[in-house]
Amino acid sequence: MIVLSRCLGSTLGLARAPAPLCEEKRLIPARRKPNGPKPAPEPNPRLAALPEFVTPEWLRENHHLMKADLRKLASAIGADYADWPAATDGSDDAAFWRAVHELSQRWTWFLRLFEDRILTLFGDVKGTRKQLAPRILKDAAKRAQALRSAAGE
Repeated sequence: MIVLSRCLGSTLGLARAPAPLCEEKRLIPARRKPNGPKPAPEPNPRLAALPEFVTPEWLRENHHLMKADLRKLASAIGADYADWPAATDGSDDAAFWRAVHELSQRWTWFLRLFEDRILTLFGDVKGTRKQLAPRILKDAAKRAQALRSAAGE
């Protein structure tokens, strides 16, 4: 913090006058440390990572992962990612896809982390077929084309 001080009479050494009060002007405001962690921002539905048609049910229908793959993937994500629900172990596929959907809506990078785990665990050949982002983009393109053709009629 830089403080500019102006004390009139204090540098003159006048013995008969009482010590004057100093006037301070702050050039740079003092910085405070925050009191604890900041609350997480509220999710904005307009800035969601996934399109509206991508629901947990849509993810469950379009994933192409077997039950054993879900269990292996859930344990790997749980080990790497602290916010992964502990109760979601891959045995209940509906709960698994709800967790993936919720975290993908909250953080845009989660779907990329999820697909990286698929590639790491299952390799390029099996992992490339099981990625969701290409399916989401393909379905979004089909829906946009249908809307454009309906608007043109």
